[in-house]
Amino acid sequence: MRLQLAILQFLGNELQLDPETILPDTPFSELGLDPVHLSDLLHRLQDALAITLPEDKVPQITTVGDLLDAVEDQPE
Repeated sequence: MRLQLAILQFLGNELQLDPETILPDTPFSELGLDPVHLSDLLHRLQDALAITLPEDKVPQITTVGDLLDAVEDQPE
């Protein structure tokens, strides 16, 4: 759970949004991210939080919820 909160905080900081307004069903495209910017954001997220997203799941990440699901099994 702490990891999910850290991800939302990271997204809020990066996208200059209140983390409480970022909902799981929000598509990254609605947050102004095209696939290239999303890929860059995911790399920065992994570096900032010292996590590794499963490579097979990265192409499927299109919403905030997809991202949270992808890190669900990560050790905190």
